[in-house]
Amino acid sequence: MQSGNQVSHYPRHPTVTPCVAPLDIETLAKTVDAVIATIALVARNVVTKEVLGEFYVRVNLEQPGRVTDEETLSFWHGQRESNPEAWGEVFGYSDDRIQLVDALIGLKSFIEDIERSTGMCVEVMGNGPEFDNTILTHASQQLGLGDLWHFRRNESMRTVVWMGRLLLGVDPKYQVPFIGVPHHALHDARHEGCTITEIVQAFIHALPTPGHE
Repeated sequence: MQSGNQVSHYPRHPTVTPCVAPLDIETLAKTVDAVIATIALVARNVVTKEVLGEFYVRVNLEQPGRVTDEETLSFWHGQRESNPEAWGEVFGYSDDRIQLVDALIGLKSFIEDIERSTGMCVEVMGNGPEFDNTILTHASQQLGLGDLWHFRRNESMRTVVWMGRLLLGVDPKYQVPFIGVPHHALHDARHEGCTITEIVQAFIHALPTPGHE
């Protein structure tokens, strides 16, 4: 078997792509209509381990038709002292924040650019099926923008982590050192990309080479 940037010996299904883009957002509520503060996406080839590109925006918090909740605001209030850099990404940088519609258009364009430059479809992978992807999809529909990515490319990192734990006994979500600031969407997305890549690499190493016992 090869070491380093391990390449799978198995031919891929024609609709399967190794281009995975962990999506992470920070919000002011937990519901699908939450105010969205920051959006991050990090595209990686999980077979070669190559980082293909990063997207990050801070969003204007004035979002008509979207909501906050007391529990989430209380969480961020606590972060102001314990994690000021993450708090600042959500509430600071007032001159560097863009309108939600522009943020979503930018995200869609970024995904399309990655697909054009690599010739691969992008698998957009939220941490769980009910949060990041769902909230952005709701916002996109609310603003009349349509799909930000193909619906068949809507994935969940939680499922990948579960498969790694169940089938291989690996848990890189907590074994891979976190680099950066927790609750900073871009740093979280980078960590999620490392986690997914390590699980895929573990599967590649665990698979026998075709033609060998």
